[in-house]
Amino acid sequence: GTVMALAAVHEGPAYGLYTGGNFRRAGGLPVNYLARWDGTAWSAVGGSLGSWVFALTSFDDGTGTQLYVGGYVGMFRWNGTSWSGVGNGLPDTVLSLEVVDLGSGPTLYAGWDGGISRWDGDQWITMGLTGQGYSRVYGIASFDTGGGPALYAAGHFYEIGGVYAWHIAKWNGSAWLPLAPYIDIAVYDLAVFDDGNGPSLYLGGEIYRAGDSISSNMAKWYVPPKCSNPVIPDPIPDPDGNKTRSLSFKVSLPVTTAASGSQTAIKITMTELQRPVP
Repeated sequence: GTVMALAAVHEGPAYGLYTGGNFRRAGGLPVNYLARWDGTAWSAVGGSLGSWVFALTSFDDGTGTQLYVGGYVGMFRWNGTSWSGVGNGLPDTVLSLEVVDLGSGPTLYAGWDGGISRWDGDQWITMGLTGQGYSRVYGIASFDTGGGPALYAAGHFYEIGGVYAWHIAKWNGSAWLPLAPYIDIAVYDLAVFDDGNGPSLYLGGEIYRAGDSISSNMAKWYVPPKCSNPVIPDPIPDPDGNKTRSLSFKVSLPVTTAASGSQTAIKITMTELQRPVP
């Protein structure tokens, strides 16, 4: 079998490591797609589930930290002793679960086969549908480009919430926005990482081209730091008596590059020509 999801859940003084996938046994024990590791041995979880598990996360909705499980079976949570459903459920297979804080406290988001939803404590609120056919949300993350944290959703889709977007989009609080340039095939996961040059949003999946960059299944999205105001020198007379001064500065735009690529910027030089004063 294949392990498709991992989650650590705080259980009193220690953590339990949970793993889900399409496997039926762990450490020689029958577990039915979900197992718990206590640091020494594997065990089944409440009789486990009846079908494949694609997503796991821990979340506290105000009643204590619980394990949330998504997959072909839909959406369930485990409180350590029993299973329960999560609100009104989701329309299709759950493929990703992520707890994101956009400034108003941690919120649980779910990506599924056909869209993305958030849990408001009582029910699932659909935030965007990804169209018909093979359209799925595999990755969810929060990333701050300078204006505060924002939600990003990625997967295999060409539209989300009625907006045309190639496999990744940003939620601005009321609508989805596409990220340009495009990703060519599919994104399976998202992560934020600072490699020393500032945080970037990393994408993993079937990615062979990210915009104009050739990629080897990974790419990153970043917003270069804003340039400071240019220093404008005093006009300098030239041999013909004209006065000129050159203004040099960089204009940087958000770009998607291969993970090994470097930041690019466009350097623009402007020359101001002043006629001699009689």
